[in-house]
Amino acid sequence: MIIEQVSYYGAHHLAFLRAVVVPIRYYAIGVSLAWPPAKVNLAEPGIRWNERVPAVGARIPPDPARNGYRNLVIAMRPTEPYATSAGVQVRYRENGHQYILRTHTSNKIIRARSC
Repeated sequence: MIIEQVSYYGAHHLAFLRAVVVPIRYYAIGVSLAWPPAKVNLAEPGIRWNERVPAVGARIPPDPARNGYRNLVIAMRPTEPYATSAGVQVRYRENGHQYILRTHTSNKIIRARSC
């Protein structure tokens, strides 16, 4: 599988900055307020942040159990105090066919006022 595009769909006031694919073994990277993700997010065993590659063009092996799992890590920035998306869309190609995966995990970002 080769990733061709990563984006948000149904996004409002949410800028997509970049996406990388990171080999992992046990733990997902989770949520971080910075880029790159905070060291605490990257410290879990099996997260191989130094082996990350840009998502577009990344080749994902067909057998994750044998070749290891991958995390899709996305950097985003709200452009207004309240930003949303309906989910993430990944366009990829496998065996000469193009597919689109849409997650149903919505994003809601509310920027807090500073003191």
